[in-house]
Amino acid sequence: TMFKLNQKGAMFGLDARVALAIMGAISIIAGYYSISRIGTARTAGLVKELSNYEEAFLGYQSDMGTFLLFTLNGASNGVRDLEVLWDQSEVLAGLRKRWSGPYYKYKSYTRDHSDYGEFSITYGQADANLSTCTSSSSCYAWLTLSDVPLETWMEINEAVDEAFGSDAEASADEEGKVRADSLGSDPVTLYYRVLERPTN
Repeated sequence: TMFKLNQKGAMFGLDARVALAIMGAISIIAGYYSISRIGTARTAGLVKELSNYEEAFLGYQSDMGTFLLFTLNGASNGVRDLEVLWDQSEVLAGLRKRWSGPYYKYKSYTRDHSDYGEFSITYGQADANLSTCTSSSSCYAWLTLSDVPLETWMEINEAVDEAFGSDAEASADEEGKVRADSLGSDPVTLYYRVLERPTN
């Protein structure tokens, strides 16, 4: 029985990797086009960094075969959830053999951002309030960055969620892949959706 379960997990991983490769190729083409339209190099760099984190988390979840939250060696604290990408000790002992990281290889392994505060992970639904996940609701992992200038956030949201103005959101901080804690403050905490909890 265990052998069959492992084989099923292996197929899940293979199928997911093929899908990731296809999605990656498409996103690279679209990404270069989108990034080239962003006004400042620093903002374009941050969009690329967020995209790189998303790709890393997708690869991690594919290898683990289950949602990020269920792979942690200890309770979620927002930090451990991020560090699983480069620190195998943050992964449950029973899942460590599946870990093939580091998954995030684009900079030094730290949650500190050189310009915009600190990264962490939080979980919530995709509604306006990022409501707490339940066993029957959809659930997402959101990468957060603590100190993003409002103007930078607006530019990222316009690029990622609004197709540079051609698909405007009714409420920019409450819809889409890019969110903010409050558009009434500056800087804001940026929320970027990186993973969905698998339904099977």
